[in-house]
Amino acid sequence: MVAAGGITDVCWFWRSAGQTGTPTGDAAVASLRAECEANYTALLVPDPSLGVAGFGRQQRLWLVTEGAQLLPGDATADDRPVAAASLWGAGHTLLNEHPSYRTTLVDLPGDRTGYRQLLEEIAASVGGEFQVAYRAGHRHVRRLLPLPLSTGADPEENVAVTIREYGQFGNLQAIPAPVVAPEGDQVEVLVRAAGLNFKDVLNALGMLRAYGEQPLGFEAAGTVVAAGPDATHQVGDEVIVNYLGCMQRRIVVPSAVAVRKPPNLSMREAAGVAAVYVTAHYALRTARRHQGRRPGPDPRRRRRGGPGSRPTCQGRRRGGVRHRSPHKWQVLTAQGVRHVMNSRTWTSPTSLMRVTDGAGVDIVLNSLNKDYIPVSMSCLAPGGRFIEMGKVGAWTPEQAGEVRPDLRYHNFDLSELPWDDAVRVTGETLRISPIGSPQGY
Repeated sequence: MVAAGGITDVCWFWRSAGQTGTPTGDAAVASLRAECEANYTALLVPDPSLGVAGFGRQQRLWLVTEGAQLLPGDATADDRPVAAASLWGAGHTLLNEHPSYRTTLVDLPGDRTGYRQLLEEIAASVGGEFQVAYRAGHRHVRRLLPLPLSTGADPEENVAVTIREYGQFGNLQAIPAPVVAPEGDQVEVLVRAAGLNFKDVLNALGMLRAYGEQPLGFEAAGTVVAAGPDATHQVGDEVIVNYLGCMQRRIVVPSAVAVRKPPNLSMREAAGVAAVYVTAHYALRTARRHQGRRPGPDPRRRRRGGPGSRPTCQGRRRGGVRHRSPHKWQVLTAQGVRHVMNSRTWTSPTSLMRVTDGAGVDIVLNSLNKDYIPVSMSCLAPGGRFIEMGKVGAWTPEQAGEVRPDLRYHNFDLSELPWDDAVRVTGETLRISPIGSPQGY
């Protein structure tokens, strides 16, 4: 019917568990998991068939919840539909991975009213809004507003974006930040754009508190406004920086962690390329040396999750096997990757073992957690290396040894390296990466 044009839009409703009372403790966790599993199975099973049928040309996917968003005037009761609120995160993923669906999220009142407004919203289907809520007949839309970067009378004062309280993104705030004159090989950079890393998201949500406080921001692009006597950059140079605490107006860093910005990249584009190169380089080279090396000149690599397509630059000449979301496959095959698969399906290990003639791969570069970890390990050849980049839900070496005692397991976090080592690794990687080459990115 979709292919024949018999369907206009698709409207999908989150179904609550319908239980009475509010579970607590383990029962609450089990209830949350069961409700999410039932709903996401119902949503994601037909999802691939929509794309095959050509859905999205002039159509829209509507995802509807009831009382899942907290709006001004809503009661803050403990029995709010927490599971349904997760759909607003999943909806953003669908919007990014299937933009032609024009996924639109609508939250109705929790009292079973608002269906007329939903019909009117679908019938109108105009504008670029994709996050809408109705309360008492009033239409609300979500807006992303710029955070004021001035805390006083001086609009050019240095400020840093910090976490006032963990748990909500609305708790981010700008506070005055000191700036000291650069010394030695240091440079002061006026930040034009800062990259948002997934680790920053986890940090703001409080999921990394066990690892100590960390400033926001790992990478940025900007202009050198002051330089120490031994600096390798000059005032006026446009640079890319990979350094902790980049979410501030001005930052002082060692010259080693800054490289000239390629002229063909905008500041916004340049702000998001450094950290992935450094992470991939350290994972595939340094961690590999620490764990030893299996014999053979042609190590096969497999990646699940993690830092974009940067490991491809280092692994494609070695027959690399890449696992990415399907809409990114064309980019990878254009780069010369011979085998590309979907890391978010449970059938991928079967496909991988088939293309490797049952041998498996020598290296897994992983950032997925929970049930995906043993699945990834099953793809490793005997004695292979499992390099874990994740933090939340990552296994310990003891857990890995129970499942695969033959593998070599390495879990790393660049932010936990000794200071001198972190600067050295960052500088070496930036110099040899495409962003640091004279030819540019």
